[in-house]
Amino acid sequence: MPIIKFDTPQIHNANLNSSSRYVNYLLKEDSNKGFKKNFFYNCSQDYITAQDVINSIDSINKQGLRRTDPKFFTGSINFSEEELRHINNDFNKIKSYTREVFILYAKQYNRDISPNDINWYAKIEEYRYFDGKVGSKQGQIKPGLHTHVHFLISRKTKSGNKISHKTNHKDSKKGVIKGGFNRSEYFYNCEKQFDNQFNYRRPINETYIYRNKIKNGTLDERTQTIKTSVSANTIQTKYADLDNNQKLKAIEKLALYMQYGISKNKPILVLDIKALQATEKANNYNGNIYKNLLKLNSQLKTGKMDYIGDVTKKIIDSTKNPYSSDSIQIQENKSPKQPIDIKDDISLNSINFNSLIIEPSSPVTSGIEYKEESKRKKRKGRKIN
Repeated sequence: MPIIKFDTPQIHNANLNSSSRYVNYLLKEDSNKGFKKNFFYNCSQDYITAQDVINSIDSINKQGLRRTDPKFFTGSINFSEEELRHINNDFNKIKSYTREVFILYAKQYNRDISPNDINWYAKIEEYRYFDGKVGSKQGQIKPGLHTHVHFLISRKTKSGNKISHKTNHKDSKKGVIKGGFNRSEYFYNCEKQFDNQFNYRRPINETYIYRNKIKNGTLDERTQTIKTSVSANTIQTKYADLDNNQKLKAIEKLALYMQYGISKNKPILVLDIKALQATEKANNYNGNIYKNLLKLNSQLKTGKMDYIGDVTKKIIDSTKNPYSSDSIQIQENKSPKQPIDIKDDISLNSINFNSLIIEPSSPVTSGIEYKEESKRKKRKGRKIN
């Protein structure tokens, strides 16, 4: 799902004063691009300069807010690689979706706020970078599609009303505070908007409701969520649902992206697409070629593999013997007996639900039982005079 994140300022007082520091931070990909850079945009304009954003955000918040009140909020819209491929990483579509996100944002307050009254600005970024945990790769661009959107929202609307998505009220009808902001409902509506707007067939295990339940639900709720999704047959294993011609096109699309997805001019690795498609045909379209492409793509994205040459033979050979020394293994230090999870081809039919129940390797006693056992040991070891 497109993940909408509202930031928590990492620096004290970061959003209590001018927005200039945050706006200037978003210019990091603009150097030497001239007019080809990604400008800021809002509900009606596409080419907005950084200074115009700063002036707009800062001027509207000069009056009516205390010194300790946030003057603006920041956040991001983050897409999965599959979602970006589905819309061909089209920046115009991303801008269109962003505008819908802020229409939903205005509606979520339940206060008859016009979307045009929200004073927001957004900017598209194309890359993500390795952090310090990846050693020598620190600061380098991560392989893969990582297009995302940063945004900032004025604390006050253009008409001067204070708004905040951080309120604990969800839909108040009485009292001083009217309306509210139900964040969970908002995230769900943004996901539904993407799916409807771009005709995206979202597998149930990628939905907000499913992931929220798996992350925050109890053990029983998580287990029941998985069982329900399987019994209802709502998991869409995308590749398996395609006809043979569509499968060949999917292999071509993924292979082309892997070769040209970063540089757009110079391939980062070499793949013989016709050879891969021929092998898939010979294997009765069993999906192994597509799975191995996904494994390699995941390795490149996580920095486990550097840019390499022609890997066509390795991908084909690994379909014959998945655990050979020449195969592409994403789990470098894991036993071959452990299955590899493939993002686009997850099948929950293979999940062992019993594995969700934690069984201690040694007997575990409650606190009361432990105390009683300690007393018995003391009495047993006490000398009788």
